[in-house]
Amino acid sequence: MKRLLLLALLFIVGCGSAPQPTPISIPLAPAPRSVIVDTDLAFDDMLAVLYLVSRPDVKVQAITLTGTGITRCDAGIRNLRALLEIVERTNIPIACGRETPLQGNHAFPTEWRDAAENFYGVNLQPAQFVTPNENAVALFTRTLEASNEKMLVVALGPLTNLAEAFAQKPALTQKIEMVYSMGGAVNVNGNVEVEKTAEWNFYADPFSAAQVFASDVPLTLVPLDATNQVPATRAFLTRLGDSKQTPAAKLAERLLQSQRRDIENGFYYFWDPLTAIAATDSATATVQDMHLVIDADSGRTRQDAQGKRTRVVTKVDAPRFEAIFLQTLNGQFK
Repeated sequence: MKRLLLLALLFIVGCGSAPQPTPISIPLAPAPRSVIVDTDLAFDDMLAVLYLVSRPDVKVQAITLTGTGITRCDAGIRNLRALLEIVERTNIPIACGRETPLQGNHAFPTEWRDAAENFYGVNLQPAQFVTPNENAVALFTRTLEASNEKMLVVALGPLTNLAEAFAQKPALTQKIEMVYSMGGAVNVNGNVEVEKTAEWNFYADPFSAAQVFASDVPLTLVPLDATNQVPATRAFLTRLGDSKQTPAAKLAERLLQSQRRDIENGFYYFWDPLTAIAATDSATATVQDMHLVIDADSGRTRQDAQGKRTRVVTKVDAPRFEAIFLQTLNGQFK
């Protein structure tokens, strides 16, 4: 009986909290790096944005929304403004692009879009809706052209805005140090039910993805091969809940709690947070050069000797990823 009581006590204690990972020293760049975030503002995009605006060595110069992804423009702008108000970063310019693909008629499921536009049921103080005075492509272009240094682009959704901007002004690619794009599936299955070789970001606007891969912009791809290595887990959610100290960490925990059932069922991965961390911490991700092409109809990613030379994230240090994510959200860099 004593043994049973001890086991029960250990079970209760174990369920109450999760062991915190050993803190690591997060290397910071000597000077802030200028970044444009291009996003469709799904829940994992929101987590990635919270991470990026929490880093002292990242200066987010603009956030452009792509209306071809999870969130339509009006709701996306409203939700993004509410998020930025919470972390006191409303000085960042924001704008939204077109809501239809450059070609084709693929679209995210309506129920997914409705959930995202409702901020996944997280009750936030409504932000004042202010219509941006320019569209996403104009903001993206203006921000790059005004910069005296090459910039990073962290692309978290369909590549519609980038493809449209590069088509209008091909020289923009010379202003970009690297595009980090979450998309594609190279040597694993896709996650689109009707096109099992494709990943959703590239499936939603495959022509745009193909156009970006046909350009000369430097590109690092974070495909499903990599993101499958960082599932969102109940243990991580518990650690975040136990450690949350900042507005960014508290909002991240609320967002993840809103998806708790699907997280516990193994449906969610840290797609976009991994992309943001790969862009800012090279030790988290192992990359391999590949030559890739994107099918302009299906969004399938495949290797081809004539394809674009691309840095592809193939392996992830998952414990380091989780430690950096948690510590950054909480402003802990030493």
